[in-house]
Amino acid sequence: MSTITVQQLAGDEHLDILAEFAGYAFGPSPPLPDSHIVKRHATWYDESMVLAAYRDDEPLAIAVATPMTQHVRGLIVPMAGIRMVTTHPAARRQGLVRILLTRLFSMMRDRGIVVSTLYPFRESFYERFGYVRFPKPRIVTFSPVPLQPLLHLNLEGQVSRMPIREGFAYYWDCLQRQQQQTHGMALTSEKAALAIKDTNDVWLAWARVADTPVGAMIYRIVGTTEQHRMIVQRFHALDIRGRYLLLEWFARHIDQINEIEVQLPAFERPETWTADLDIRLSTCLGPMGRVIDIARLNGIACGPGQFTAQIRDEYCPWNEGSYAFECIDGRLHIQRVQQAACILTIQAISSLIYGTHEPAMFAMRGWGCPDAALQSTMTSMFPLMQPYLHESF
Repeated sequence: MSTITVQQLAGDEHLDILAEFAGYAFGPSPPLPDSHIVKRHATWYDESMVLAAYRDDEPLAIAVATPMTQHVRGLIVPMAGIRMVTTHPAARRQGLVRILLTRLFSMMRDRGIVVSTLYPFRESFYERFGYVRFPKPRIVTFSPVPLQPLLHLNLEGQVSRMPIREGFAYYWDCLQRQQQQTHGMALTSEKAALAIKDTNDVWLAWARVADTPVGAMIYRIVGTTEQHRMIVQRFHALDIRGRYLLLEWFARHIDQINEIEVQLPAFERPETWTADLDIRLSTCLGPMGRVIDIARLNGIACGPGQFTAQIRDEYCPWNEGSYAFECIDGRLHIQRVQQAACILTIQAISSLIYGTHEPAMFAMRGWGCPDAALQSTMTSMFPLMQPYLHESF
């Protein structure tokens, strides 16, 4: 009987496997993308952990984990984004993804990675592996006409427009500043981020006051001469000045653009930006996240309180056991203990850390049964938040 083996792929000689599996699973085919095209666009490949499951030298499944950083309650920690999880149709529903993800989790821990995120094809599938849902980013669509009054304000600062190839350094600086103040925000390495500079298919609008960056957005203009739309892929306002400088930039396109579409974090409230802004709301695919190594969460910000819990984590067994979670001087302190007041799954801990679910929901989701007093303590220590991942992968 043939056995399943797992190999780590590296080097250009394995790009044909990546191209075949990813091309078949995630894009139209035939034809499948050429490996040289994959190499040109996959700037993250050399930095990633790429695993493949084989049977008798035949690749059956792949999964990739790309190192990034993520803001988690006031601390920038190492994170890995799971991507390109795909299985050959003939080998699906045989547990190969479970094998690959379990191996990747162990590799992440060995590299000091604290948390992991992904974009699921189905939430319930990845919930079994410890991931919890983040709020979905919002897509808002509106006419720029109601923004016209902003043109008459004496806004401090200015906006410069340039191709992203020329302005990448400004954009990257803005992203790093935004990450410092945005819970859940992830960034790839600068090397991987350079892909946007190489494709050069978006405009950068960069807002500053004097020499201080206060915001940036990247966008494209699409459509015909009769119907132009501005598609804003990312909108980053570092403060209120940056927001209104960028909104004024929208207003400067009133005679050119019929409609503006902006992707925003779930916590943004575009309906309050100005009077008479008639917005249409929709959502896009939302990410999920999970804790990889509980012990490395020491130092994140938290509210007052302390509790103990026995953690269950089938796929990261090093997390199993009883812990005390205590707030000391506004920072989380974690240590192992012998006894615990309740049992929590890793999904419950992940939801507390990211601020995605109320503790009262845990029993309904099968994540544990803390009593009312423990729920109150958990809510005090880990108030609800709306993490925004930013990176798409």
